[in-house]
Amino acid sequence: MTIRGRVPWRSQAITAAEAVRAVEGVVDVVSELTADRDDLVVLPPLP
Repeated sequence: MTIRGRVPWRSQAITAAEAVRAVEGVVDVVSELTADRDDLVVLPPLP
């Protein structure tokens, strides 16, 4: 299954793909979702 669209936050795109994967009968998910903002940026620790 392919999901397409746009969401405000990157974390929402990941959550949507995971929710579709959890549906009984779905074998594979291709996510073509785009996000306006990336809220999953990991900053390195300060020295």
